Amino acid sequence: MDALCTDLNCDFAYQESTSVINGATLDEAAFDEVIIAGENLPDDIDDVIYFGPTRCTQMLNDGASITCTLDDTRVTGNWIADILTN
Repeated sequence: MDALCTDLNCDFAYQESTSVINGATLDEAAFDEVIIAGENLPDDIDDVIYFGPTRCTQMLNDGASITCTLDDTRVTGNWIADILTN
């Protein structure tokens, strides 16, 4: 994985994840809830989730699925879910 660091000083280490996102669906009834299904999902409630261009705030997380609420419901198109861990 390439990295761009100022002055060639990178103070991080890349660690490959064992997590897999199998899919994400929009809850048609709530319209602002996304359910992310996968395997070995990170279970830290402080992890940041993006669904397309908007942040998704975690509500439930059991390691196999994450339910989150979109901060902005005006998300149209086809998007992937990104989970950023510390």
